[in-house]
Amino acid sequence: MAKKKLNRNRVIQMALFIFFLCTFFLGTYLTVSTLIEDGKAKDLYSNIRDKVTPVSTQDPTKEKSDKIDFVALKEIDSNVVAWLRLDGTIVDYPVVKGKNNEYYLRHLITGEWNKAGTLFIDYRCKNPFLDKNTIVYGHHNKQGLMFAEFKNYRKQAYYDQHKVIKIFTPEGNYEVELIAMTLEDGAHEFVRFDLQDNQAFLDYIAKLKQRSTFKSTVEISAGDKIVSFVTCSYDITNGRYLLVGKLVPVEPEN
Repeated sequence: MAKKKLNRNRVIQMALFIFFLCTFFLGTYLTVSTLIEDGKAKDLYSNIRDKVTPVSTQDPTKEKSDKIDFVALKEIDSNVVAWLRLDGTIVDYPVVKGKNNEYYLRHLITGEWNKAGTLFIDYRCKNPFLDKNTIVYGHHNKQGLMFAEFKNYRKQAYYDQHKVIKIFTPEGNYEVELIAMTLEDGAHEFVRFDLQDNQAFLDYIAKLKQRSTFKSTVEISAGDKIVSFVTCSYDITNGRYLLVGKLVPVEPEN
């Protein structure tokens, strides 16, 4: 009886050893796989930046050009509608609009499957940057890609140094003067499309500013349009950051 019990204990120990060994190797594989995918995404978007930005502006001592080669971009993906940039950060990416909100979560602009995905506009936005509220989604990549930078807006000092996001489109350029960032529950629909009523729009902005992680002095009127940037937050389970700003057209240079 003692021998059978000893054999059973050995079997259990061996099973546990194999289980933890498999878990270790699986975790290692997933980590390495993610790093490889992130590296591919980083290299791809870096190469695209070089391709669509005039060569004369590649000098790192100069500011990046506000001229984007959308012809070249659309040759890569016809769904490209804009380019988004937060000066002084890695946020410098193309923006697409697809037929749903799933495809670009896991596909690069080239169509290659990749967890880093592509920045994309909610398919329910009929006229991006002309609608009352244009919603742009991007991952909060733990390696710092896509919208990971936005987590820093939890601090007033970061906002004070990065108050404006630039958006370039084939039709014209914009600045997004940031108003507020809030922490939301991703289990519920928190982005707003029903903002045509002037008072409802102003009330919505006022509530966002009350809950914001930073204080902004940007004034907004009933006739203004906004852009909402949505990304994951790891502060709470299924959390989301909602970063909102006023859309301001930039007059073209003569």
